[in-house]
Amino acid sequence: MISFKYPDLLFAIIPAVVILFFITRRNFVKFDDYREQFRFSSEKRLDRILIFSSRAIIYALLIAALAQPFTLERQTMPGNPSLNILVDRSSSFSIYDQNISDRLVEEISRTIPVTSRTIAEHNRSAIGDSILANIQGNDNVLLITDGNNNHGRSFGDIMLLASSLNTTISSINLNPVNKDALVKIEGPAETTADNDNTFEVSVSQTGHMMPYTLKVRVDNEQIAEEAVSEVKTFIFTRKLKEGYHKIIAEIDPKDHFVGNNRFMKVVKVQPKPKILFISQKNSPASGIFTPIYDMTYSQTLPSQFGQYSAIILDDIKVESLNVEKLTEYVLAGNGLFIIGGKSSFERDNYKSPEYKTYEALLPVTIGSGKEEPKKEVNVVILIDISGSTGSMFDKSSPNSVKEVEKALAVSILNDIKKSSMVGVVAFESSPHIVSELSKLSDKPELENDIKSLSHGRGTDIASGLSASIDLLSNAHGSKSIILISDGITGGPPADDIMKAKSANANGIRVYTVGVGENTERRHMQDIAAAGGGAFFEPKETERIKMILGESEKANDTFKLEVLDNHHFITKNMKLSASVSGYNYVLPKSQSQLLLTTGNGEPILSVWRFGLGRIAVLSTDDGSAWNSEMLGKQNSAMLSRITNWAVGDLSRNKDFDVQMDDIYLGEELEIGIVASAIPKSPDLNFTKTGDRRYMAAYKPQSTGFYQFFDAVVAVNYENEISQVGTNPSLEKLVRVTNGEVFEPDNIQGIIDKVKQDSKRITTQSKSYSWILVLSALSIFLIEIAARKAIETKRIKNQ
Repeated sequence: MISFKYPDLLFAIIPAVVILFFITRRNFVKFDDYREQFRFSSEKRLDRILIFSSRAIIYALLIAALAQPFTLERQTMPGNPSLNILVDRSSSFSIYDQNISDRLVEEISRTIPVTSRTIAEHNRSAIGDSILANIQGNDNVLLITDGNNNHGRSFGDIMLLASSLNTTISSINLNPVNKDALVKIEGPAETTADNDNTFEVSVSQTGHMMPYTLKVRVDNEQIAEEAVSEVKTFIFTRKLKEGYHKIIAEIDPKDHFVGNNRFMKVVKVQPKPKILFISQKNSPASGIFTPIYDMTYSQTLPSQFGQYSAIILDDIKVESLNVEKLTEYVLAGNGLFIIGGKSSFERDNYKSPEYKTYEALLPVTIGSGKEEPKKEVNVVILIDISGSTGSMFDKSSPNSVKEVEKALAVSILNDIKKSSMVGVVAFESSPHIVSELSKLSDKPELENDIKSLSHGRGTDIASGLSASIDLLSNAHGSKSIILISDGITGGPPADDIMKAKSANANGIRVYTVGVGENTERRHMQDIAAAGGGAFFEPKETERIKMILGESEKANDTFKLEVLDNHHFITKNMKLSASVSGYNYVLPKSQSQLLLTTGNGEPILSVWRFGLGRIAVLSTDDGSAWNSEMLGKQNSAMLSRITNWAVGDLSRNKDFDVQMDDIYLGEELEIGIVASAIPKSPDLNFTKTGDRRYMAAYKPQSTGFYQFFDAVVAVNYENEISQVGTNPSLEKLVRVTNGEVFEPDNIQGIIDKVKQDSKRITTQSKSYSWILVLSALSIFLIEIAARKAIETKRIKNQ
């Protein structure tokens, strides 16, 4: 198809022809006799018709030539088939055959040029950085690595960059020649005295299963010793006294790495935080708090309360509060937990000036105390169709991530009322509007449109969010974006976060659904948090009904549902409670909604205010509406809310040491809270903030280290904390259109390189010269014709 570089020039043809018409009609010779002029015009009529016709065509052709007509032609170029083999020689890779790279280089180089470079050595696996340094664009790379990256740039980010540069990166499917097992401990690094704490000891193996004995010790007490011959997870719960406690897990297999057979963890146990509980009645919830915290109960807010880590207000009227001092208290870094009830929120004098000041402190605005008509629901479903979604959903599923995403999108559509306004956007490196925002009932083909989506190359989540925001910009009512993605982005992750914040600032909540076993969950959670929404696993999408208010009330009670189970308060929380009443509130755009009724009414909303934290439970303490939350299974919700509100337990201490367990080879950061700079012969401290000091120390061996009165664990090198092939490796190479080859599939590797070396180029072919040549030809024909006519006229005379 012919296009024009300057198409607007074509409009000049019409005035040029009109001007030519009037010029050719006009006589430029003056006659004294009218009859002589008429005779002259009659003789020249044929000449004028010929000139007008030929010149009109000539002018049209020349103007069209100036507009520069062209076509785009795609050509397949053979390219330069060559291969760059990048070899991992790090410590963790030593469980594999160390000669495999030499064999591959020798055999492949017989057919195509091969270069070989080392990308990781010893205890440093900066695989992402090394790939970046060795790709040029439009080239082919073969990785011989386990894919475990422990330093530098993200492996996934670099693979996405490679895809954008048209670099194809493949890898080799490796089988270990050496066996290895490693042990780790997961659990809280900091807790409070006499609370139940759960710890998980996990043993993973690479290669054939080996028998071993697992031993677990807490301080000097051995709590487990078990003979095992498989992958093992040991979970235990422990109450710990104030101070530092050492947990050690050991295994004794005959394996490749001895260092990762012992793991140490330090748990810092703080004193019970001081909590002030304000209630003007005998609260049934008080029995939940007394065993866990250092509680003070009062009917009114005292004049001084800065010594408390958090304050709980139980159904308190605003006129009994000093809102100004309460605001200063929270801004200073303390916590506030507000429980509703029959005297709270809309049931209080919420229109008073005092209440407006109080409301500014809260993560919610106050409702009117009556059921409001449902707002129009506006939803944009944002679907990731990038190259990474072409990989398998998980090892047990035959479906790709993309197919699961499309199925989830269709499922969400089926949960939305037909009267709702729905739009659909798909994105890869750029967004594509699948369906504009309009009533779902007017889109009978939308489900098929979603099912027919195919994946492309590159990923730009921010661009997809931007297109979704544009669709919702003029909508009225509630506005939501539901992002369905694996979270692997090709652009800076900060761009996605900023775009989600922009959506939230415009009254649009962003909810995310992570799809695939290698989902970048942390990034998807960050997007949801920035967008004022929540993150869901694929099996949790039923909760989206609550977001959209599509669920219905059952009987006279409202079942409580965890909306966001990735927050500290609600993580892994199994809630089985209903309420018979609640306060009418609306979460603010910057807050996080964690708990709702089954029909979407807010129950638990939280946010950070200054340095402090505020939680609002918009139902009561169990006196009338919420008695089921006081049961054994559900009461942990109240203590979790309080723990979250308390936050940093060390902020009110005169002296405190803050350290995290590290791996050998890493630098230990030692933070101190103190009124003056600490003194130590081995450490040099610098001031980092008010009463905050920092020093660094690099341990030379594993073990427990003590600084001042604090203890920290230094474990085996991070390099051997992941042994075996990274499960994300196959997915990441497929992002670049690469493949995973068996080591003996030499011909397959060569064929792949030759195929990918063929580069499709798009070239512009100009047709201006044809038009100019045609105009010249017509001009010459015109001259010849006029000469012939003139010769004939002379002969006739």
